[in-house]
Amino acid sequence: MRFFISFFIVLVLFSSCSEHHTGEGATSKQTNSIDSTAYFDSLYAPLREQIDTFFIGKLNRKEFNGSVLIADKGHVVLKKSYGFTSPDEKDSLQLHHRFQLASVSKPFTSAAVLLLADRGKIHLDDSIQVYLDSFPYHGITVRMLLCHRGGLSNYNYFADEYWSDKSKPVSNDSVLMMLYRNQPKPYYRPNEKFDYSNTGYMLLASIVEKVSGESFSSFMKKEIFDPLGMTHSAIYDRCAGVEIQDRLEGYDWKDRKIEDTYQNGVVGDKGMYSTVEDLFLFDRAIHKGKLLKPATWKEAFRSHNPDRGENGKDDYGLGWRLKTSFAGYEVVYHTGWWKGFRSYFIRNITLDQTIILTDNMKRNRFLGIEELLDLADGGSFGSALMSDSLAVEGGNKK
Repeated sequence: MRFFISFFIVLVLFSSCSEHHTGEGATSKQTNSIDSTAYFDSLYAPLREQIDTFFIGKLNRKEFNGSVLIADKGHVVLKKSYGFTSPDEKDSLQLHHRFQLASVSKPFTSAAVLLLADRGKIHLDDSIQVYLDSFPYHGITVRMLLCHRGGLSNYNYFADEYWSDKSKPVSNDSVLMMLYRNQPKPYYRPNEKFDYSNTGYMLLASIVEKVSGESFSSFMKKEIFDPLGMTHSAIYDRCAGVEIQDRLEGYDWKDRKIEDTYQNGVVGDKGMYSTVEDLFLFDRAIHKGKLLKPATWKEAFRSHNPDRGENGKDDYGLGWRLKTSFAGYEVVYHTGWWKGFRSYFIRNITLDQTIILTDNMKRNRFLGIEELLDLADGGSFGSALMSDSLAVEGGNKK
């Protein structure tokens, strides 16, 4: 709140001055735009220096290696890469390098489903059997998959049992066949409780493919990435054999390269590669009510698991975690980790602040959500405020 109050006062004064000095014509508008950019760049300089110092310290202690974008009301406060593409420290990280988003892919899978819902091609409260013929588990709706209440067992585990040749990637269709043929026992009855499910989001990607008649990667490119100008984003489908330019590798806590796992053929729950700049384009599209209907975005950020809040855990909407911060701010976010990669996509709706981090070296603890919110708001970096939001909840990635 500290920086927000100061910013608001200065913004009002600046807007007032701009109203009295803005002339007519393109030249005047261009000059005003340049002046305002320089002005905000200067305004954010102290906060930028604080945040930069924070991440330089993390880098020097080998607690972070990645890219950062922090913005306030659409203005970029800091956008920078820290570290190297690999532990040998030969090549410096650049903003164009693409990171595996892990479970930060889930908000995008949700957006694809909700886009089809806006077009009347998917109904959220339909049984998924409407879209996946003869699916052997009854009573599960599309909405339940979106908010992790389907109760199905985790494919990350049963694929290890049923997929014999680990040298070949397993696909969404292959996992579907395991569900049809082997019918692993569900963890819970449909809608019984929240249970974080990678299987659910794999199924959502398969539903998008069935309804659209396109591959998931093709649909995402045509309907989400291209319209928003996300030119450095793609779905990595190992089964398709298509390489992604500037794709980084992940490294474990001993700085060992993690090989491309057979489970990287599955998409929807993970599999999206992107940059902090592209994620910021998605953030601004949400803020401006683009891509989906405003009411649909509102539904995505509505509580669908209120029992979690009652138990002191963060709620979950449709593809997003929901929380009220220690400072009382409304926040939607997602985090991800998978095979050396970590990612954070945090949106402080109250203050219109955006925090995006990507990391490809698993060397230390996660950063806390409260810690990052405090950092973006000009606080003392919240060193004592460690969120428990990132605790592992069933499954080997989030």
